[in-house]
Amino acid sequence: MNFIISFEEDKAKSQLKGMTDIKRRIEYYLTEKYDYKNLGQAKTDSHKGNEFLSTNIELDMLTPHELRELGALQTESEYNEYMNQYAEAYAQKFIDLSFGEWDLGSFVISMSKEEASNFKTEEELSEFLLLAHNETMKAISNCAKIEDVNFRHLGVVHLKETNPHVHSNLSSKTFDGHKVDFYRGDSECGLIKLLNDVKFDLEARYPHILLQMEHEKREKELKVKLEGQVLKGEGDDAEFIEAFKILEAQYTDDNYYHADFKKDFAAAGFKVKFQKINSPNHKKSKELLVSYKDGEFKSLATLDFKYKRLIEKYNELEHASNVTHTDVSKIILEASRFINSSSLNLEDLNKELKEKFNVVLGPKDIERHQKTGEYLYNKWSIHILDVGLKFSPEKYGIKTKQIPVNLEMVKRVQQQIIELQNESLQGLKMRGYEKNNRYDPRKFYRLQGETLEEWKERQAQENMKSVLATLEKQGSDLFGINHRKQMSVLSPNELLVYRGGERAAVQMYISLGFKSIEFTGQSNAQIQAKMYVEAALHGLKVKNYTPDDETRAIAQKGLDSTYNQIIGKNIALIDLKIERMKADLAEGKPVKNPVINLQSNKKFEIEVDVRPKLYGYIYGVYSGLKPSVFADMQQALNDTPKDVLKSVVDHFQLSETLTDDNLATILKSCHIELDEEKAPVYKLPQAYNPEAKKPEPSQQAPGAEEAKPAKPTEPTPVQPKPQPEQEPKPVVTYPTGTNPTQQNGTQTQAQQAQEDKQKQEQERDKALGREALKKLKEKL
Repeated sequence: MNFIISFEEDKAKSQLKGMTDIKRRIEYYLTEKYDYKNLGQAKTDSHKGNEFLSTNIELDMLTPHELRELGALQTESEYNEYMNQYAEAYAQKFIDLSFGEWDLGSFVISMSKEEASNFKTEEELSEFLLLAHNETMKAISNCAKIEDVNFRHLGVVHLKETNPHVHSNLSSKTFDGHKVDFYRGDSECGLIKLLNDVKFDLEARYPHILLQMEHEKREKELKVKLEGQVLKGEGDDAEFIEAFKILEAQYTDDNYYHADFKKDFAAAGFKVKFQKINSPNHKKSKELLVSYKDGEFKSLATLDFKYKRLIEKYNELEHASNVTHTDVSKIILEASRFINSSSLNLEDLNKELKEKFNVVLGPKDIERHQKTGEYLYNKWSIHILDVGLKFSPEKYGIKTKQIPVNLEMVKRVQQQIIELQNESLQGLKMRGYEKNNRYDPRKFYRLQGETLEEWKERQAQENMKSVLATLEKQGSDLFGINHRKQMSVLSPNELLVYRGGERAAVQMYISLGFKSIEFTGQSNAQIQAKMYVEAALHGLKVKNYTPDDETRAIAQKGLDSTYNQIIGKNIALIDLKIERMKADLAEGKPVKNPVINLQSNKKFEIEVDVRPKLYGYIYGVYSGLKPSVFADMQQALNDTPKDVLKSVVDHFQLSETLTDDNLATILKSCHIELDEEKAPVYKLPQAYNPEAKKPEPSQQAPGAEEAKPAKPTEPTPVQPKPQPEQEPKPVVTYPTGTNPTQQNGTQTQAQQAQEDKQKQEQERDKALGREALKKLKEKL
C-alpha cells in the first residue's frame, strides 16, 4: 500500500458520538497491542510509536508513557486505571466542542513499507507521519499554520511494520461555534477530494520519499479548464471536448435514445471501459474510463457534470440492454415524455404509466423542513417492472417537482411500489436431476464438503472464470456485483432463481454435478425462457419445458456463433500442421503424421457442441491428412446424432462447393456413414410432454436446416488436395466412356484432349473451393 489517506469503511467508526465510544478509541490509540497468534515469534507492539502525538488539546495530566518513564504505573491495574482517566479527559475535550450529530471524526494516513524505509529512525518516520496529519488539519481548517487550526485535533502514530500510520481525529465544531464539514464524498468532492489534494501536494514536495500514485492517477484524467463559463480541453484533450459538446447538445435529458446515441458515440470515435479501483475511499470497486479515437483511456473525474452524466447514462443503458435483452431506453424515453407532458397527480399518473409502459414512479425518502414544516420528497426512481430495474428520473430529464403530491399519496405509492417490485421479483423454483460422476476430475465441480467460499477461492487459483464466482453469499441468498439478489438456495438440489440470475443458476447446478434441471412450482415465462437459453449454451438439459420459436432461435444463435468461431480455429490449426509437414519434406526431413486434437465447444469442461470438431475432421481429411491423425474422432462419430452430423456435412459441402459425388468420396475416406442411426449425445435441451404416451421426437440440432448447395448442371469431379505422405487418394469417377484407362491401354489425340479438359475442370473446381474457404475464414 502506498501513502494513502482513508476513512473506515463503516461510517460509524469514522464519526463517533458519546463518551463511551470516544474514550474506548483513545485507549486503543495509546495502549500497546501484541500479536498473540504467533506465539513462537518475539512479541512485537504494532502500536509502537504512540508516544508521538500532534494535538492542540492541553491536559493537566502527564501521558501514561511519561509516568512510566518516571517510574510510576508499575502494576497493570495502576496503568489501566490511569489510562482510563487520561482517555476520559481527552474524550471530554472533544465532547465539549461538538456539534451534536457526531463528536469526533476519524481517519487514517498510512505509508507503505517501501516508503517508510527511507527514514533512518523511528522518530524521523513518526515526525513525517505527524507532518502529514498537520498538513491535513490545515487543509480542512483552510489555514497556513498548524497553530491556527480552529478545531480540536489529535494525531497518534502507530509504527506497524507492514504499514506505519497515524490516526487523525478532529472535533465536530470550530472554536467560534461553526460546524466542521465532515462530508466524506469521493475523489470528486467532499473531504476525500480535499485529502487527495493534500496527498498530491506532499508527493510533489517529497518525491524521494513518497510513491507518485496521485500524480500518476491525475495524469490519466482528462485535462480541462473553464474559460469564463466555457469548458475547454487542454492539449490532446481539446478535440475530445469539442467532439463531445456536439453529442451533448443533441442528446439532452428526455431527448436521449440509447440506440441512436450508441451509433453516434461510436462513429465519433468514443469508447468506454471499466478499471478496478483499489482506493478504500471510493464508493465503487470499478471506475468508468473513456477514450477518443483509439487514444488512452482516461478518468472522468475532471469532466463537466453534464458530460460525465451522459457517458454514465450510455454505460448504464448499454449494461441494462445486454442483461435484459430489452430496449430499456425506449421505455424510459416514452415514459419520460408522457410524465413531462402530464398534469396528473402522482397516483393517477402511476395508473397511466403502469397501463401504458408497465413502469411506476415515486420517491424513496420523506423529510420535513425544520423551519417551514414542509414535506420534502427525495430520491425519486422510475421502476421498470418488466425487467426489475430502476433509474434516476432526473438523469433522464423527468421533472418530478411539477408532479402534484401529498404525504398520504406518497406513502400509498411507496407501498404500491414495494408490492409491485415483490411481484416482479417473483422467482422460479427448480431442481437438479441426474448427477454426473462425482469422481470426474473437473475443476469446476464442487469438491465433497467444499463451501461456496472455498470453491470460489479454488476457482481463482485455477483461473476459472464464471458469473457464479462473482456472487456474494449472505445466509441462503446469493447477490450479484450490483447487490441485486440472484438466487436463494432452498436445498442441496433446489434453487429459487430471480431475474438476472439465470446464468449463475445454470453454473451453480453444473458446479454441483447435475446434468439436467426441472422447473417446479409456479411458472415464470421470462425466467424459464432465459434459463432454457443458458442451459442450451452450457450443455445442461431441461426436462419439462417446451420453448417457443423465438427462444429456440436465441439459443441456436448463441450456439452457432461459437460454432463458427471454433471452426476458424480448427482450420487454422490444420493448415499450420500441413505447412510444417511441407517444410520438413522440402528440407529432406522425415515427415511424421501429427496428432491433432481438434476443439469442440466446451463450457466448464463439458462438451456442449461437437460440430466444430466434426467440421475440422472432414476438412483435414479433404486437405490430405489421414483420419488416424485426429485424436478421439471415432468416438465422436459414433456418439453424434445423424441429423447433427448431416448438418455439418451440408455446411462443409456448401463451403467447399463440392458435388454430391465428390462429397461421397470424401465421406468414405472419413469413414462417415450418414444412413446409420446414431445414439444422440448432443442436442438443445429436449422438450418433454408428461401427457404424451411416447417421448417426443428429438429437437432439431443446431445447423440442421442450413441450405444444401445446388448441384452444377454437369458433374465436376474434385480431388482431395495432395499433401505429404497422405493416404491413397479416393478414386475419381468420370463421365461414361471418358476414362482413358478403358481404351485398350492406348491414348488417341482425342483422348488426350479429353483428359486435359478434365484436368482443367479439376483445377478450376479446386480454385473455387479455395476461394469459398477463404471467404469463410474472412467471415469468421
